[in-house]
Amino acid sequence: MPVVAQKMTVESLVSTIDQTANLSENLHKDNNGQYGGLVKVYIASRDVDFEGWVLEQKKHKPSEYWVFMAKGSPRVKVFAEGYLPLEVEFRDYGIDGIQSQRTYVLTIVLPQVATPSKPVDAVDVSSMTADQINKLGEDYFEHRNGKEKNYAEAARLFRIAADQGHARAQANLANMYRNGLGVDKDNNEALKWYQKSADQNDAAGQFELGNLYFSGVGVNENKPEAVKWYRKAAEQGHATAQRKLGRCYDTGNGVEKDIAQAVEWYRKAAEQGDAPAQNNLGWCYYEGDGVKQDYQQAVEWLHKAAEQGYATAQTSLGWCHYEGKGVAKDYKQAVEWFLKAINQGNTQAQNNLGLCYENGYGVEQDYEKAVEWYRKAAEQGHAQAQKNLGLCYENGRGVEKDYEKAIGWYRKAAEQGNADAQSCLGWCYETGNGVEKDMAQAVEWYRKAAEQEDAFSQFKMGRLYELGRGVEQDNTQAFNWYNKAAEKGYAQAQANLGVFYANGIGVSKDIDKAIEWYRKAAEQGNATAQNNLGFCYVEGKGVKQDYQQAVEWYRKAAEQGYARAQTSLGWCYETGNGVSKDIDKAVEWYRKAAAQGHEGSKKRLKELGRE
Repeated sequence: MPVVAQKMTVESLVSTIDQTANLSENLHKDNNGQYGGLVKVYIASRDVDFEGWVLEQKKHKPSEYWVFMAKGSPRVKVFAEGYLPLEVEFRDYGIDGIQSQRTYVLTIVLPQVATPSKPVDAVDVSSMTADQINKLGEDYFEHRNGKEKNYAEAARLFRIAADQGHARAQANLANMYRNGLGVDKDNNEALKWYQKSADQNDAAGQFELGNLYFSGVGVNENKPEAVKWYRKAAEQGHATAQRKLGRCYDTGNGVEKDIAQAVEWYRKAAEQGDAPAQNNLGWCYYEGDGVKQDYQQAVEWLHKAAEQGYATAQTSLGWCHYEGKGVAKDYKQAVEWFLKAINQGNTQAQNNLGLCYENGYGVEQDYEKAVEWYRKAAEQGHAQAQKNLGLCYENGRGVEKDYEKAIGWYRKAAEQGNADAQSCLGWCYETGNGVEKDMAQAVEWYRKAAEQEDAFSQFKMGRLYELGRGVEQDNTQAFNWYNKAAEKGYAQAQANLGVFYANGIGVSKDIDKAIEWYRKAAEQGNATAQNNLGFCYVEGKGVKQDYQQAVEWYRKAAEQGYARAQTSLGWCYETGNGVSKDIDKAVEWYRKAAAQGHEGSKKRLKELGRE
């Protein structure tokens, strides 16, 4: 029988006089250098995550989470396993955004079945084995086999079995203490009983003990110790421990980073049906991390997780259909998977659906609906959606053109580290769109994006260093940035790099290298490189002189409207180099270039008497 996700509800959200947010160890600055605030979240769930303008989050105590949020944060989204996501709008509780160095308390209620107030007669267990007693406790805990849910009775039975040395009962009793179910919350007691269970080689106890060490609940945080216990449980086949151990190897948390090891542990968990592990393994195949890139394998694992209702995998599977990787490109299928994930509140899926509406992929093109979905995700702090919404405002797609709003959304995304938005913001400062032109700011944002390997921004940094705009002119720096962008396939950077090699600018002169980069850019359709490659064939520089090849490359550039190439192609027709001599054709190309203001073509037309 499938588990039905239930709704969480807000019991209260208040601003307090609690000074915790003012303590030096709790001061967290956002990207503007402003201190954020602290939201203490009380929720009786062990695994909770938060989305929004979150600077940091940590579990302070069982059922108490500290979420540090940027100044002005309008909302927070709460995710707890087994429950529908809960979006908390601060203004609904009289709070107009998070204030600096202020502490708030958010209490969330989970729809658990309460322990019956009617007492039950204590079961006589004198003739039962420890295993039978533990199973009876689980019946009371889980409301099965005709037993009413009763946490107090479950805890009593777990204790009896635990005192008899039953390892699983010890782990169960620790869970009761950790969550305050049927007993008062007590981290020390939880730690004690988890340790007893783990020492008896109980995988559940080992896994939960690892969780305590990982999060620092009831014990000092110790990631390597957590890894030790995860490994013990994982080696016994505990699927969640296998996935957690894989994640530790994936991120280098508590152990040296080793993607191949991560893949191995993800696979063990995935083969047991663990949906998050299936998703992680699928993504490793998609990216080629720790395994040979294989989109079909990626789709296979993502599909397994998606069919279990795992929203992240549904979104990723939709993207595979969107891009046609591992499956035939099918925008309608992509939309279907995005919608499944959206029903669970997934912001990436909301952003992706916005892309579908913007481009008319799988749905009728509708810019207003695109904006609607971008906005939903953007207002929840999704950086790429914020950037996309900014583009809509800049271009007037689905909304009235508004550069100031575009800048506002770009900035939100850029301050979260989104390279695309940082690049857009750099462009706005360079051109003065929506902000006062400021080359220093342009350089700052381009540099942030360039350092994240954004090819366009690397090209722009090269260009700014070449021209000395916003930075001191430096051809070596220009060459280095062009080279970075060129290696990523950015055509104009490849063309410029060819010029630097051809002329020995910022690097030793090397005509062979120049030809290599001209050709790479030319084959991508870059008109500058096509023209320059044509010139090399005319002059026999770095290649054997070949007028026909020259004409071929000049024509490609000329047909794109490149004036210098139009002039050069006109010269070829006038002189009969590489083509049959044809003055009318020459004049035709000279006129095209002259119409763009090219002085050389104007001069030839005058000399030919064909102005």
